[in-house]
Amino acid sequence: MHGGIRYLPQLDIPLVREALVERGRLLRNAPHLVHPLTFILPLYASSRHPVGLPIAPPFGMGLDLILDTGLALYDELAGKQNLGKHRRIDRDEVLARARCLTPAGLKTGFIYHDAQTDDTRLTLAVLRTAAEHGALLANLLAR
Repeated sequence: MHGGIRYLPQLDIPLVREALVERGRLLRNAPHLVHPLTFILPLYASSRHPVGLPIAPPFGMGLDLILDTGLALYDELAGKQNLGKHRRIDRDEVLARARCLTPAGLKTGFIYHDAQTDDTRLTLAVLRTAAEHGALLANLLAR
């Protein structure tokens, strides 16, 4: 139940904003199905194209600034529905929070906030609500 962060590198700002607004609605209207989730985005010395960036800075220089700027934009686009401000964390904190990461080459990382859902349960809840309001439901099997 992400707020469209994967669309930021393509600069599809309206889609990201729409996804963040929808995420906020679902968090508010279905807290039993959608809940906040914190992510760690590690940055390695070998990183060149993290999170789908369409360009690669030479030797990865300035990548941390690009990610920090992108996450700040993500926070801003969420507006009042932001789940928490992103922040940069040092290598030790990245490893303390995500012990499964390979330490070799790890430089720094970022924490940002999004949301998670069980999409099957959410879909069934929407279908049940629609049926309660008179919608006709159909299950079409592909042949």
